[in-house]
Amino acid sequence: MAGAHLPICSVIFSGLLCFVYFYKKRIKLVENNVFSVMLIVSVIDSILVSVLQLISKNGIQGFESVIVEVFNKLDFITLIMFTNCLFLYTMLITYDRVRKNFGKIFKLSAALDFVVIIFVLLNNVEVISKGGNYSIAGASIFITIVLCAIY
Repeated sequence: MAGAHLPICSVIFSGLLCFVYFYKKRIKLVENNVFSVMLIVSVIDSILVSVLQLISKNGIQGFESVIVEVFNKLDFITLIMFTNCLFLYTMLITYDRVRKNFGKIFKLSAALDFVVIIFVLLNNVEVISKGGNYSIAGASIFITIVLCAIY
């Protein structure tokens, strides 16, 4: 359970942040829409990581490894989405020209995300166990890291 404390705190903090953000009335701006998606993805990611930590606290055997692989791939997808939103949000608040061409930039980044997500889903994630510690390896991780670095 010790490994789950931080992700559970993240779920609570992200949930409270979402509650405060969505409780208040907002101006209809593209930046606010992107930030809203980023907040929701952050909560989903926190929940996924918390579940992964709770599943693996007593070890991973048999069918649990399939669940861990699926949850890790979902986690990679949320990381890609979060990084894309962070990129778009930063571009929107930094450059005025981006607001005028946001549709093109959004379509390009969404197409790139879609292609990478397909690769993530088709490639493997291996669960590595060493003395009670668990890690993951595989092509899906590498692909996710590369796209996040590009953003």
